[in-house]
Amino acid sequence: MFVVPFAVVSVAFADAPACEKATTTSQLRTQITEAFGAFAENDGPGFEAAAAKVEATRGCLGEFLLPADAAELHRFQGLRSFYRQEPDYAIQSFQAALAIQSGFNLPTSVAPEPGPLWTMYERAKGRPAPATVALGLKGYSVFVDGKLATEHPSMLPYFVQFQAPDGSVHGTSYVAAGAEPTPPAGLAPVAVATPVVVPPQSGEPAVLPSPHRTRFGFDLGFPSALRLEVAGKKRLDYGLRFVIAYGVGIEPYLDVRAGERWDVEIGVGGVGGPGFGVGFFRAALQYDPPSPFHLNVGLVAITSDVVPAVPELSIGWLW
Repeated sequence: MFVVPFAVVSVAFADAPACEKATTTSQLRTQITEAFGAFAENDGPGFEAAAAKVEATRGCLGEFLLPADAAELHRFQGLRSFYRQEPDYAIQSFQAALAIQSGFNLPTSVAPEPGPLWTMYERAKGRPAPATVALGLKGYSVFVDGKLATEHPSMLPYFVQFQAPDGSVHGTSYVAAGAEPTPPAGLAPVAVATPVVVPPQSGEPAVLPSPHRTRFGFDLGFPSALRLEVAGKKRLDYGLRFVIAYGVGIEPYLDVRAGERWDVEIGVGGVGGPGFGVGFFRAALQYDPPSPFHLNVGLVAITSDVVPAVPELSIGWLW
């Protein structure tokens, strides 16, 4: 794998061509998702192409970052450094992201346990909180990792944005660990501090969705089943279960992710055996931590006069 020294990469980012038009944080989130998806699919050219889009969009932002956006950017930087076999820089970036969103876990489709990326991310979790030092700039309104700041992390990378006197964004830069930000060309400090205009924030902090990936697994309990699942965009996954309960059958289902560890799962299907067949509707709450394990607790409504409804309780795995 071709490795580009980190210092060279940083200089390349700084020397990006002038922007034709301002970009948005919504575009940035979409492109980061594309980059993670390409990585999960082992698509090297696709990952590099998506990563180039992220850098171009970040450099031309016309909106202020939310802290959640900054965390996503740090995770992206960590993933890119991992891809380029730069473990020290990857851990620094993951630690910077965790300083903003301490409870965030990488999707298992990107960092399966106990793989090398998962291990690296866990190492970043185990490091102490970063110390901060005062910004060496006077007369500027500066946002560090999505917040108005007078300090920055001392030994971690960070994203810095300068605010123009009219309240608009004037430059979005990635600053390496231990370095000081440089004011963008054309923005001069003011002699007397002016009131800071609170930047408008567009959209809501995005939860990094699981990239597209087909997974296989099984549930043990009632009902037992084999699974074929596709991780979808936004908060939806979908799949097909081959059910074993009183007979055999199939059940298409839909997962709605309700957070980092919880899903609401609904499905409609049918089972049959010699001389009988019934349909059913299933609704379950699924505990789905960032690991192959999951737990289903719910209710199965059956089109049968004998047994109209039964509880569901099963444990499962997905790979």
